[in-house]
Amino acid sequence: MNDRLRAAGISQTSIDAHFADGVLRVDGDPATALDQPAPKPARIVIHEA
Repeated sequence: MNDRLRAAGISQTSIDAHFADGVLRVDGDPATALDQPAPKPARIVIHEA
């Protein structure tokens, strides 16, 4: 997942902050680790309340 977010232009600092805040989702489920597989067509979303 981390590699796809970086490829989308999101900084590592922002990725780390979003993960720490618990707002990253993969196909609707909370991300469990930044190295979690998320091959296409999996959908990664930053879900902020």
